[in-house]
Amino acid sequence: MQATSSRVLAITAGLVLGVSQAAIATTVASHLGMNAPSSEGWSKVPGSASGVVEGALDDGGTPVWVIDDQSNVQGSTLLYTHSVSDPDIALGNAGGWVLRVVLRVPSSDVTDDGSIFAGYRDGATGWQMNWAHDAQGDTVVKLFTDANVFPILGPTATVLGSSSYNTYELVYDPIAMSADLFINGVERISDYIGLPGGQVGNEKQVLFGAGRSAIAGEGRYREVTLSVPEPAALWVVALLALGTAVRRRA
Repeated sequence: MQATSSRVLAITAGLVLGVSQAAIATTVASHLGMNAPSSEGWSKVPGSASGVVEGALDDGGTPVWVIDDQSNVQGSTLLYTHSVSDPDIALGNAGGWVLRVVLRVPSSDVTDDGSIFAGYRDGATGWQMNWAHDAQGDTVVKLFTDANVFPILGPTATVLGSSSYNTYELVYDPIAMSADLFINGVERISDYIGLPGGQVGNEKQVLFGAGRSAIAGEGRYREVTLSVPEPAALWVVALLALGTAVRRRA
């Protein structure tokens, strides 16, 4: 696992106990490699989309699922969604969650409001990463904070080039009630507050694909995973916090 997820480990006391993240975290939704997302529990929305194509690809030895938005028409979409239960949302809100995306964006119009995206919606807030390119051909990721204006508002980070697969992790901090973006293990954007529920609806889901932007783009998704703490990990946190409070009073 990437070292960046240590924020969640610290929150869930995994570091204190010397337990690996794999042992204390549960995967809520996951797409991996060339697997058709519909075979992994994802729902396709809509069933077809004009100007957007998809399929499995061995990209020079990297197995991926490609979603290629070739249309510049507003509203042309091809999304995959995976429902998240209320108990899992509560675990993530209490102990932290990680949305991990590994992909490359080989082609896109020059913009920072790209069609290619991935996100998590907890019923109250939307957390969304969109990818595109700048004039130099470098990959730009934007975290949307206001979709009611154009260009859409949000902090951005640039990754040099477009030929490499990069790992993007949104790591939610329940104390700050915000998320930080790590790219290849390095924190690039801090204190991301997300999109308010009024702009994303009340969906409770993970989603990825080509969004409604009138921008062409292609995403080669190697991984899309949402992880939350196991319930037992939160009990550990509560017990440690109680023990600390008792020692301070003593």
